[in-house]
Amino acid sequence: MGLRRIGDIPILVANVAEQQPQNTNGGTNIAGENIRTLNTIEVPNTIGAVLTATGAYAGKGVDLPPNNYIFEADAPAGAGVTVHRLGLFVYDQSDNLLTFEWCDGNYAPGVGQNSAHCKLAYNTLIPIRVVIKHYMGAVVLNTGLGVPVNQAGVNEHYTELSIMSIGATSPLPLAPDTFGSNANGYWHKNGQTGLIKQFGTITPVSNLSGTVTAVLFPIAFSSVRIAFGTQVKLEIANGNSNFVVKPSTETLSGLSVIRQNNGNLDAAGSFYWEATGY
Repeated sequence: MGLRRIGDIPILVANVAEQQPQNTNGGTNIAGENIRTLNTIEVPNTIGAVLTATGAYAGKGVDLPPNNYIFEADAPAGAGVTVHRLGLFVYDQSDNLLTFEWCDGNYAPGVGQNSAHCKLAYNTLIPIRVVIKHYMGAVVLNTGLGVPVNQAGVNEHYTELSIMSIGATSPLPLAPDTFGSNANGYWHKNGQTGLIKQFGTITPVSNLSGTVTAVLFPIAFSSVRIAFGTQVKLEIANGNSNFVVKPSTETLSGLSVIRQNNGNLDAAGSFYWEATGY
């Protein structure tokens, strides 16, 4: 259970749901503990929630960064499952159980369906995984996990999870963007994603076709460069002459480009380049 301070106000930071195509049944349940599906990150998502892709709960849970959270879950039970109750389970991202809460039960008789609700507060200093479990007393084919509304043009919504942040860590501060320049060009790093964009202008060391010129990035990429592009910027008036440059050898700190002339003239000029990566 997370600690709260007087006056803290919960802030909605993410919505996660199970959505299915229009008129798709919720599915057949088992008598006992059902793991509800979470397959859609909805808006807002300011906390960086991602669907669980690995481990025992792949396709069923949601992975979250450290924060002080309040979780609220709702899920339907089809007519005939009898007694049912919803539970919220928090794991680390190796699927070790950290805490859980089985909430008050409900009853779905032989006619109609109803939903169960659960709420849990949890403060964590490590990344976590949240899973919703639904205990049901009896098997109902096809609609035990929910009856479709069948509204034209609208997906069916079954399990719903609202994620709120509260207290001093709500929301987590984002790292600021950084930027700069030097003799090699300009760079900008997104503080939230880590994406680096760099650009500059350089003049080939010779006007001859086949000339190799080194391009040094203003800062080195740390892991991978994902895109490089060049655009010729001519500095002469004769529009009948032109040249292109193509990347050759490359590293995380720069690359070499080869000049290829178009036409018979060795035109003077420079080119503009951009590089993107991490």
